Amino acid sequence: MNIFIDMSKYIITDYQLKRTVYSVLDSKFSRITDHVFDYDIDYMYIKYIHIGNEPIQYIFYKKDDDGNPRGIVSLSKNFGRNISKVFKIRVSKVADIVGDYVEEVHGFHVDEVEFRPEGY
Repeated sequence: MNIFIDMSKYIITDYQLKRTVYSVLDSKFSRITDHVFDYDIDYMYIKYIHIGNEPIQYIFYKKDDDGNPRGIVSLSKNFGRNISKVFKIRVSKVADIVGDYVEEVHGFHVDEVEFRPEGY
């Protein structure tokens, strides 16, 4: 499938788009930090992947309600909109690419990507 960016100029593949977004995210990546809970919790952990001023939240449940491990990436709506505007792609496509980025580049298992409300 081809993605159109400024339709009168370029046609790029999904792979090329993905690699370009990965390059931008990598250039802004600074660190990964752990969320420290105030109480003992052993069924989940949270990590923050810092991209510029935006922390991408990674939540890993060791066992979900069905007894299976589950990884969730949580992005702010503002982050999704900004990436969407830069690359002129749908916000849902941004979610797919960022989920793949977290899984492929940082090695975290991802089952789902969600947009969290502003301020979280």
